[in-house]
Amino acid sequence: GMAADLKNNRLFVACRGINELAILDSRSGKIIASLPISEKVDGVYFDERNKYIFCSGGDGFVTIIVQKSKNDYAVLQKLSTRIGAKTMALDKGTHNLYLTTADFEKDKIKPNSFALYIYAQKGSF
Repeated sequence: GMAADLKNNRLFVACRGINELAILDSRSGKIIASLPISEKVDGVYFDERNKYIFCSGGDGFVTIIVQKSKNDYAVLQKLSTRIGAKTMALDKGTHNLYLTTADFEKDKIKPNSFALYIYAQKGSF
């Protein structure tokens, strides 16, 4: 997954396998920071208004990183979700976070097991 802060020329690149978010200067390519994230990362979103970076992982967590300044970042929270809930979307109007998953049996989705999880931002999660 990858997201961008266009105002500050920052790229947020999730690295699966090493479970890190690399933060790069999009002009120079220089790595600004690297922070731990969830396993089996799938999605990355940047909420420009609240300065949050969301990294969803199939391990049942969304890592929420706060951008303190264009060069200063910190892990704010590991939001507990459901194992497998890694497909994610961010509503830029409400700033709600949406994750989906389902139950699986032998690599097939179990009928009627689809689930949608909605997390509302109220300061912090």
